[in-house]
Parts: sequence; structure tokens; C-alpha cells
Amino acid sequence: MNYPRVRRDEGNVLEFKSKKNGFVSVKDPYAWLETPPSQSKESADFVDAQNKLFGNYMEDVSYRDEFKAALTDNMSYPKFSAPSIKKNKIAYWSENSGLMPHAVIRSSKNLDSRDSDVFFDPNQLSEDKSASLATAAFSKTAKYFAYGISRSGSDWVTLYVRSASSPFNEHSGSHETDQSRFSDEVRYVKFSSIGWLGDEGFFYQRYDVAEGAHGAANEDKAGLETDANENAKLYFHKVNTPQSEDVLVLSDSQNPTHMWSAGTTDDSRYVVLTVSKDTSRRNLLKVADLKDPQNAKISANMKWIDVVGEFKHEYSVIDNDGSKLYLQTNEMADNFKIVTADVYDSSSIEWKDFIAEDNAAVLTDASVVNNDKLVLVYLRDVKSELIVHSLSDGRYLYRLFDDFTGTINQVTGESDQSKLFISTTSYTTPGTVLSFDFDKHASSTFRSTEVHGLSPTEFMTEQQFYTSKDGTKVPIFITRHKDTPKNAPFFLFGYGGFSISVLPFFSPSALTFVKHFRAGLAVANIRGGSEYGEKWHKDGILDLKQNGFSDFLSASDFLVDTGYAGKGSIIVNGGSNGGLLAAVAAQQDLSNNIAVSIVDVGVLDMLKFHKWTIGRAWTSDYGNPDDPSDFDHLHAYSPLHRSQEIKDKIYPAMLLTSAAHDDRVVSCHTTKMIAELQHSHIEQVKLARIETKAGHGAGKSTQMRILEATDKYTFAANELGLKWFK
Repeated sequence: MNYPRVRRDEGNVLEFKSKKNGFVSVKDPYAWLETPPSQSKESADFVDAQNKLFGNYMEDVSYRDEFKAALTDNMSYPKFSAPSIKKNKIAYWSENSGLMPHAVIRSSKNLDSRDSDVFFDPNQLSEDKSASLATAAFSKTAKYFAYGISRSGSDWVTLYVRSASSPFNEHSGSHETDQSRFSDEVRYVKFSSIGWLGDEGFFYQRYDVAEGAHGAANEDKAGLETDANENAKLYFHKVNTPQSEDVLVLSDSQNPTHMWSAGTTDDSRYVVLTVSKDTSRRNLLKVADLKDPQNAKISANMKWIDVVGEFKHEYSVIDNDGSKLYLQTNEMADNFKIVTADVYDSSSIEWKDFIAEDNAAVLTDASVVNNDKLVLVYLRDVKSELIVHSLSDGRYLYRLFDDFTGTINQVTGESDQSKLFISTTSYTTPGTVLSFDFDKHASSTFRSTEVHGLSPTEFMTEQQFYTSKDGTKVPIFITRHKDTPKNAPFFLFGYGGFSISVLPFFSPSALTFVKHFRAGLAVANIRGGSEYGEKWHKDGILDLKQNGFSDFLSASDFLVDTGYAGKGSIIVNGGSNGGLLAAVAAQQDLSNNIAVSIVDVGVLDMLKFHKWTIGRAWTSDYGNPDDPSDFDHLHAYSPLHRSQEIKDKIYPAMLLTSAAHDDRVVSCHTTKMIAELQHSHIEQVKLARIETKAGHGAGKSTQMRILEATDKYTFAANELGLKWFK
């Protein structure tokens, strides 16, 4: 393949301090690609050339039209969340009838009737459907609805407010001219919750942005920069006032990496403030008692009670009973437990264990329902369980839905309501909403869906455990079609980072591939995630990051050795941190099991990631390249730099994907990496697919997802020479 001619600056060399080797010189020949295409014609021309090359390749790919048609059919089924009944007695949920670009929010005053209306339709936000609903929250009594709009998938959000009695639907016209929304326009919001204080207003986090840098709120200019996100500020916005009048509540120029999240307890007595400095499971926790005269007005001079004053563990407030807070924490409990903290005397907070840690299951979620019921979601061997305890004394009461096997991805219910809803899924079932009535002590299926072209009876899923390089047992889910043969092509997916568990999920694109190419899907729950608590996470980060990579490579060995997959027929894939995983697997696969590596929005420059946008927050998982000890383990696997240095390894075919508005993992990770691969490892095809109106992944329309999946899966099938089966 004739790759584009690309300027390579061999003279650009960086110096790093190494604990092992003193000063180390590292070449950075494509540093010029760090200037975004929006600011550099040379970078823009590079992206255009790569996209043209990829487009030319895909014109000759077999079964692309067949896959797109099948996937479109398989995506055309109702998708919905569990309903959430607000204080106004109206239920709200998200729903996509099939192939809508974005899911809408529907509402109903009577769930038993199944009659509903469109409350908010994100498909009306922009002509090209690149604007999306990024976040939303109702005020305490559900009088108001605050919502955030992202453009082209950027993490930057603009917040708006409307009355909950004024829907935004096809009759509303454009969002810019919609007379039903209030004049509130809250800009430069990023990585923020919407924390309502009654119906008065809400807390939010924002960053300072140079005047004019993002253009108008409805312009598509945010998210194209790579500047570090520092010095976040916590503000309070009062409904129906301009942003210029918002109150600055907290900022800390001495700690520029601190980030803020504030909300109030259900009884609106306490403002709960969480302070984080990175992506680790460690935070500070403060509360402000709104009964205290000093806190009569939201201001920068509020009196805060330091509940947790050190970054040692994770703490989140579930609810309160007067001055007693109920919290979920991993302090002295890697699998999490429930504790109470009485803040009546702020000088001597009284801590008590309430529900002990389960040594064999991870507590992932907790909520109060039906006045005195504490509903807990546990993860046991990567399968969800729902357990009910008494809120009065912590006693175990019973397990709900004990015949269910799969993932509980949403629990809805309120302390003043007797009904609970959960949303469930698995590798072969697209989605079911179950309900439980505490008054009747009865459970039922509230709603379920089917996919016309993907019947659960066509597939089988099993969980196996394999042995990693150091002897650790690692779980893996294996899904096959009933006609998938032994030694089949296999799609191997993983993540392994940031305490994120990869739970069973339904993927129409993966199952379309499995069905029509007689293949398999394997998902390895490697270390670095939290499938087995904080220890599982810590065993796969920093200088132990290699454990996760070894787990993933051992998964490929297991699939081949047991006859599930054929040697040289594995496709590895992951996104973001998982993109890093797929890239490292390509370079470290000494067994030659991997034929294709698909790297989605990957973190690939491990020596500079901390300099761009929010990258410095990831040092808690990766380490800091400026630290000599961390440099040594980062440089040892950094995909960009290892691809320069490894000369005798034949890399598999690779496809790297990214997007111009990805302001989380900026696109220069991908552009620098593909330039290096096309220079150093031309033995197998190396291509890039770079979206121009998308971000890290969130906010993509259904149609964009179908096109992306079609390209990725048929690229892999083409490289393996697979045959299409109807």
C-alpha cells in the first residue's frame, strides 16, 4: 500500500529522567501533528490524506453493503431505560424507537396505561444531528429541568433550563428560537454534575475559557483545542438569571487539578461537596448545613464541615437522616461497604460501620427506596445481584430477582415511592426492565424488547476462567453463534483501567459479526478494572500496568489453546484506555494469535498524555512521565515509542480511529501513531479513520455508529478473508 508522504522531523528529540538509566533521549518526529487540524493546514492535510486512504481501501472491501444492511436491521428495535418517577408524579425515561439518531426522553402520568409523550427530543437540536443531550437533572420538586448540550461529541457543555411543563419536541422549532425554554445559558461547563438546591438553582463546575475561543453557544468550535483543563471553579446558578450573576462558591489556585461536584441531600438540608484531583478512587468530602445561619446565602464564605480531609479512599453520600449521613466507601474495604457519619458535632464526627463488606462481591450501587429500604447492587463474578437491607438497622432482608443472570445497569426508585425499577441486559438479550412493588412484595417484567435478526436462541454465552502469566485467574465471557465452528475467528475485547468494570452488554454490531461471519465474541475482565474490587484495580495500574496487558494476551492464548479461536484469527479491540490495550497487544503478541488490532480513540503517547486537556488526571492510573520511576514503566510499553524501537516484530493489520472533537483523548495520539506505523511497520496494512464532527464517543447518532461499526468489522473480516453467511 502506498502511504501518504509525511514530514518526519528526526531532529526533534525530548529528554527524560529515568531512574534506571539517568537521562534518556526520545525521538518525537511527528510532534508537529500535536497542533490540531483546526489550527494547522499541515495537520488538516494529514487527516484528509489518511481519511482518503482509508476510503479508497474500503471501496474494495467485501460484504460491506451486506453488513451495513444487516446491522441497520438489527439496530432497528426499541431501546429504553427504566422509568424514573419524579416528585411531580410523572415518570420519565429515555427511548429510541429503533433508528432514531438520538434517544428521546418520554414522559407518562400513568405507567399502567403505557400512554406517553415526548418530553425532550435531542434530534431537534441540530440539522445534522451532531448536537446531543450530554447531561440533565430535574429540580427537587421536578418543577424545572436543567440540561446540557454538547456539540460534535465534545466534553464542553452548555446548560439550559426550562419548565418541566414545557416539552421540547417536533413542534418546538429550533432550540435557538424555542420560546418555551428560559433565557439561562450557562457556558464553559465540563466534567460537571447538575446539583439542584430545591427549585432555586443548581451548582455546576466550569473552566475559564479565552473570550471568543468557543464562539457562540450554538457554534461548533468547542473541543478542538488540546490545552490542559486546570483551575476548575464551582459556581451556583439561580434560575432565570444571566450567567454573569452566578455565584463563585469554590476555587483553589494552589491546587489547579482539583475538581468539584456539589448537590444536596434529599431533604435539602445539606450541600454535599465532593473534591477529586484525578481519576482515582480517592476524594475529599465536605458538607454545608443549610440550617446554619452562616449558610443562609450561597456564597464563597459558606461554612463547610470537613467529613473527609485526605485523599485516601472513596466516599459517596447515599442519603441522610438528620445529621447522620449514610455513605458508601472503600476505606478498609476493597469491595466497598456502607458506613454512617454523624456530623452534628463537626469537631468530633461519629463514624460507624453499617453494612459490612462482602469479601466475595463488590458493592457497586446503593439507593434508598420505600422509606426504609436500602437497595444495594453487588457484582459477584461479573454478574449483578440486587439485595435489600433495612435502613433502620442495616439488617439483610432479601434478594430480588434471584433468577436473573446478567447486568443491572440502572436502578430507579425514590424514598417516598413503593416501586422499584431496574434495567437489565446480557450478551444475548437486548434489554428488559423489571419492577418490584414493595407494598405487594411482587416482582414483574415491566417491559422487554426483541431484535428481529438476532434471536437469543441463536447464540450461547458461557463464562470461563483462565490463568494469566503470573498465575492469576481471570474471567472471560465467550459468545458464539450456534453455527460457529471450532477454531473460529474471534473478536476479543477488553478495557482494564480506571476502576471500570466491563459488565455483560448487548452489542448488535458484535452479534451481527458473530452471526454472519460464523465468529465469536470474547470479553476478558482483566486487571485494572474493578470487577473484583479495588485490589483488582490496583493490581493493574502504575508499575503493575503490564499485568493487565499480560491478562489480555493470556486470553488470546486461552482462546487458541482451547480450540475456540484459530491461531492467527483473533481481532483485538478496545476504546480509550482499551485502545491503549489493543495497541500494546499488537506489539507484545509473541504467539502470533492476533491478526487484526482495532484501536479506538486510544491513549498512545504515554510520555505526553498528561499535557493535553484532562490527561493529567490519568496519572493516578498510568503514572507521571516526568517522574523518573514512572517514566521507566511508561516508556517500556508506550505504543508510539515502542513502535519506533521494535524492529523485528511484525505487527498485525491495524485500524486506528479518532475524532477531531475528542477533547478527552486528543486526536494527535492517533495521528502521531499512524504516521509512525506507516513509517516503521508497513508489512501489514495500517490505516486510520478520523471523524471530523465527533468526539470521544458519546453523542454520536445511530447512523454514525452504524457506519463506524460497518467499517471496523468489515475491515477485520477483509483482512482475515472471511466469508459472509446469510
